Amino acid sequence: MSGYLLDTNILIALINQTQNRLPRRIRELLADTALKPVVSVVSPWEISIKSATGKLKLDEDVNALGALIPAYGFSLLPMTIDHALEVAHPEPATRDPFDRLLLAVCACEGLKLLTTDTHLAGHRLVY
Repeated sequence: MSGYLLDTNILIALINQTQNRLPRRIRELLADTALKPVVSVVSPWEISIKSATGKLKLDEDVNALGALIPAYGFSLLPMTIDHALEVAHPEPATRDPFDRLLLAVCACEGLKLLTTDTHLAGHRLVY
């Protein structure tokens, strides 16, 4: 594994400026300027859907995500056909389509998912 992919929940914490509530190990990784975590286009997609349906309160305009992600120093990974096809494999065991996509990106790109989602704890692709 050569890097980290931010889970949507981490990106939301940064946008809403609640990163102080994240576990210390994650805050330390985010503070390490030598690491360059990436964000998958899956996360803005998830944020956009959840914001539009009222399931998520975001402190920034969703339309600003395209500028916010690089402003935080993260690069944005596009979704590829390989990512889409990786979702069909039996792993991960989660039924959440966004988690499946993010884990598929990790599998294809050699990344670890940086998340606080306890449902994903212990997964081989999760930090």
